[in-house]
Amino acid sequence: MKYGIVPIEDDDDVELMFGVVVSKGVPYFVEIYLEKFSKCAMNESSSRVAEMSSHGYSEGKSSSGMCFGGETSSSTCFGGGNSSGTSRHLDGNEVVESGMLIEKAMTMASFDDSFLRTRNDVLNPMELRKGMVFGSKEELLHTVKQVHIRNHQEIVVTRSDHLNWHVACKFKSEGCEWKLKARKWSAHGNFQIMETLGPHTSQIVADPTIKEKVLMATAKTVFGYQPGRKKIRNAKKLALDEVHGSWEGSYEDLPHLMEALQSFNVGTKVDWFFKEDEIGERGSLEEVTFKRVFWAFKPCVDGFHHCIPVIQIDGTHLYGPYPGVLLSATAVDGFSHILPLAFAIVEAENLSSWDWFMERLRRFVAGRRHGICVISDRHAGIMATMQNEGWHEPHDHHRFCVRHLAANFCSAHSKKGLKERVVPKEV
Repeated sequence: MKYGIVPIEDDDDVELMFGVVVSKGVPYFVEIYLEKFSKCAMNESSSRVAEMSSHGYSEGKSSSGMCFGGETSSSTCFGGGNSSGTSRHLDGNEVVESGMLIEKAMTMASFDDSFLRTRNDVLNPMELRKGMVFGSKEELLHTVKQVHIRNHQEIVVTRSDHLNWHVACKFKSEGCEWKLKARKWSAHGNFQIMETLGPHTSQIVADPTIKEKVLMATAKTVFGYQPGRKKIRNAKKLALDEVHGSWEGSYEDLPHLMEALQSFNVGTKVDWFFKEDEIGERGSLEEVTFKRVFWAFKPCVDGFHHCIPVIQIDGTHLYGPYPGVLLSATAVDGFSHILPLAFAIVEAENLSSWDWFMERLRRFVAGRRHGICVISDRHAGIMATMQNEGWHEPHDHHRFCVRHLAANFCSAHSKKGLKERVVPKEV
């Protein structure tokens, strides 16, 4: 076994020297003879090593590069060979993208290299590994950033100076332990990745509102295949279900959510209404069909008794394969701050659902407090409900929302300036 001449210029060279011995698995001790050179002599030595490498210095059969040991299949080679000078071979098996670690004969890693481009695709993304060497800090930054952009990941810089560059996952506070440390070699001014810890356990979640035609164009560009709109729609649905959960799963989790709210917010009111209740067939059925649910947080219920006697009610439509309406009631405190009082998910906005919601609002929130002014739009269901016992005059009052009145007025009369005649700008 023979070893080539390698200049020792810093701690990295010392680590490389012992690494060669370890990689050969030598069971006995090795005597190392060191000769001290001046700075000029060191530069000449480096050039001589590079020249020896270009002439195929080796005891084995390597056509180029620098080999330590016997046959190429079992020796440690740096550069050359059939790897086009882009990797370091350890015992003919392990490949580390670090290139030649000696001045003049060093092969730099770059995001533009053909080797890295072939690894950088959707199905087999390129990896950043310990030992990769870059010609400059700018090249290191460019490569690391491009890799994370392609893999839909985000990083933050934890240290950056003329000798060191450290980055970590942006979501390290959420448990992702990925990080990378690189530093500049004092001998030749190149940057090398000294430590990596991973892999990433978080990814950027894509925009769920992305258009189908954009996905079709992306599939065409990346895979060279043009899928149909139906396949794209199904694939998008599967991806959204994996990230956000399915519509069915969300409704299945609703009872667990309400149970958790009552457990951690003691006194929170929750009331269910099922289709079987409507027809009187619920009894002891093990399975029921969801129709409505009402909930009010205990702190908000307590806070209402210290607010002015005004409640605003409204509903907003829910979209998806299971349409419904979210009803809400809010109050206002003495500083004009909004306090949410109660919510309900119902099948539709009609007389039955509003009557059911207002009855529970009286029972669980308002209680025996009267003199309350309820503000709403002019929905027929609300107007009929406010005539029922519990909310009618003279105990309570019903007034219409000015904003809704102005919107209805503008729908019927579109002439410019009329809206300000109904609702002044300062209101």
